[in-house]
Amino acid sequence: MKSYEVAGHAVDPAKVDALIHSIHVAAGHRHRWRDAIAGLRGLLRGRAAVLARHDFASGRGEWLFESPSSPADSEAYAAEHSARNPWFISSLDYRPGRVMTGEELLASHALRRTDYYRDYLKPHGLLHRLCGVVSRRDNVVYYTDVLRGRGQPAFDDEDRALFGSILRHLAVSFENHSRLVGARGENRALRAIVDRMDSAVFVVDVDATVLLANSRCEGLLEEFEGLEVRGERIAAASRAEDRALREAIAEAASVPTSAGVEARILTLTNPRGLHPLVLSIAPAGDGGQGVPGATRPAAMLVARNPHPTYDLKRCAFASIFELTPAQARLAGAILTGHSLSDASRLLRVSENTVRSHLKQIYQKTHTHSQIELVHLHSRLCTEHV
Repeated sequence: MKSYEVAGHAVDPAKVDALIHSIHVAAGHRHRWRDAIAGLRGLLRGRAAVLARHDFASGRGEWLFESPSSPADSEAYAAEHSARNPWFISSLDYRPGRVMTGEELLASHALRRTDYYRDYLKPHGLLHRLCGVVSRRDNVVYYTDVLRGRGQPAFDDEDRALFGSILRHLAVSFENHSRLVGARGENRALRAIVDRMDSAVFVVDVDATVLLANSRCEGLLEEFEGLEVRGERIAAASRAEDRALREAIAEAASVPTSAGVEARILTLTNPRGLHPLVLSIAPAGDGGQGVPGATRPAAMLVARNPHPTYDLKRCAFASIFELTPAQARLAGAILTGHSLSDASRLLRVSENTVRSHLKQIYQKTHTHSQIELVHLHSRLCTEHV
């Protein structure tokens, strides 16, 4: 590494390496950014340092991270004073990757005549500025400043060169930080939306590892014994159904969400014999990253009938297929998991009558089994299940 000298003092290359490391590990962590900015201030022997943004359209600015964290010097760069800052006269000077001194933007003798210097810099003993442009998005610029006092030497070419070698790392880490913070915000918004859903919703990766579960899931797992979370993986109680569940998840996770593929319907039995669970399994896109550069395709599982009830007045299934009242009552019993013998006792009719009604239901709905009937109902009557 090239050797540098700052304000008459040789710079230890190990300190530069340590600062660069602290900058990269700061991505996604606010408290670590403050440590990184403090390290930059110390390395360049500044009185204050800041990573901030400035909007040239509105003339307003905002501190993101600063060192010291709450000094009186911070008033000189506070958001409400940005519009009066003469260092932001021209937006053309702020190109990403550029390192410049305050004197390049405005000579010191001219700066001393401004209200900004008199009201905000001079009272805190500040004068010299070294600025690095981290990034720019239209009229908004993100930059890092290191400030020295009147009794300190102005920033020279050695300072500029050292700052320039560090600025590249600042730009990369800050871009990563912005992406991480944005992703977290999207995840919080997604979780809030999913939590408002009436159904239990799981988002799982291709290996059935649970990535996200809304607040309804805990109640579902307590109520329905045919589905569980083993370790971190969602699983069906039955070995055969678990195999089918894993295959359905792997199939859904492998399909891009843009493909427009319909959800796959899977019915899980309850070990206690009543109230099967209907799961809708659909592609959910990229579930995030497990290791750097490795994506985790995901699927979304929605419990379509977590509550074992059937309201003939709410559900349009009977009217769609013109079921008689007796047929509708039998369909309701089947859709809530009752066996034919259970339905016979529940409806107080013979099993032969139940079988006769069921045959007529199959003919009207063009189905051939109770499972097909459940699948058809879950596809057509999503507002009910």
